[in-house]
Amino acid sequence: MSQLRKVEADGERSGHPRGRIRLPRGSLWVGLALLLVVGGLVWLLSHTPGWARPGVIRAEEGRVEGNVFSLGVEFDARIRDLYVEPGMFVSIGQRLAQLEDRVYRARLREAEARFQQAQLAYRAARRELARDRQLALLAEERAETELAQREAEALGAGQRTSRARREWERLRALGANEVISPSELEDAETAYLTARSSLRSAQAAVETAAVDLRRARAERSALQIREVRQQERRQRILELAALRDEAQARVEACTIVAPRSGWIVEARAMSGSSVRPHDPILTLWPEDALFVTAEVSERQLTRIGERQPARIHFNAFDGVTVDGEVSAIILPATGTVQRRVTTPLTPLLPDSARFAIRVQITDPGQLPARFSLVPGLTAEVRILLNEDGPGGADEALPVITEEGGQTGEGMEPTAPEGM
Repeated sequence: MSQLRKVEADGERSGHPRGRIRLPRGSLWVGLALLLVVGGLVWLLSHTPGWARPGVIRAEEGRVEGNVFSLGVEFDARIRDLYVEPGMFVSIGQRLAQLEDRVYRARLREAEARFQQAQLAYRAARRELARDRQLALLAEERAETELAQREAEALGAGQRTSRARREWERLRALGANEVISPSELEDAETAYLTARSSLRSAQAAVETAAVDLRRARAERSALQIREVRQQERRQRILELAALRDEAQARVEACTIVAPRSGWIVEARAMSGSSVRPHDPILTLWPEDALFVTAEVSERQLTRIGERQPARIHFNAFDGVTVDGEVSAIILPATGTVQRRVTTPLTPLLPDSARFAIRVQITDPGQLPARFSLVPGLTAEVRILLNEDGPGGADEALPVITEEGGQTGEGMEPTAPEGM
């Protein structure tokens, strides 16, 4: 019996099954339940959509881009000199190319000469017209005064003639009755004839003065015609000035300058080549129209709204980060423009579809003076999220239709650090 207890004790020390500690059967079920709960939480967190988790949307494959200007001319020309090449930074007003302008300069000299000649003729005619206008006015005033005087003299002569005639007729009646002498009657008749002659002279003077007045007024009328012609000359001068200005603008257009500061990204012509109207010669990328294009997934897109804040870190500049905000969404080619995306588009697009977004740099001046943004630089973009939803939910977000990419990072459930 003692030997049997010894064997059992040795079995307990050696780990024999008969020596194991037995747990209550209920504890095993509790452990299994805890394991199921933990596994369920892990699965739930791993399958929770991005729009349900606060934090940031992170896109590491961002790239600096911007709107470009195509520089060209509106007329046929030939490039004489090209002063820039792709990749060069140019300042506003800097000369980029020189077109052949000999023909246009000759046209400008001709237009300038015709304008100067017409202007000199116009000024001379204007001075002559002003002088003739003054002389005609004085002549008309003198003719009017002369006519008035001659009419007054003719009126007085007519009155004197009437009195002399009445006196002569009275004395003639008295002479018939031999009341007066024949000499008195003869004197009265002579006075009447003299007064009548003076009246006729005064009437002739009135007619002469009237003719002079009509001539003066005709000269003034002729001056009015000359004034109309002078206005036509003035209009012609304006037309010649417009032709001169057009020729001047054509000569100035032969010198292509940078309308804004930025980078030359393409040169489609070279020295000696000919260009046609509206053909682009150079492509300019303005430095103040830069933005960053990054890619997000379909689920991440539902958490992005207009003017949503973002932080941009440029890989070329260690430790340099600037502020930005979402300005547009570039959807894959769907042909439609819509408001801010609020629902997934899985029924229309594959699960692997990526969406490009544009993040505008709100203040490029945040970059230190020794750093300058260059198109093509890579950047990491972190779009800050709110638990209640994206910023600007009530405003329309511009949607641009282009081809989407296939790269980018997913959403991180952690809060932004150091951004």
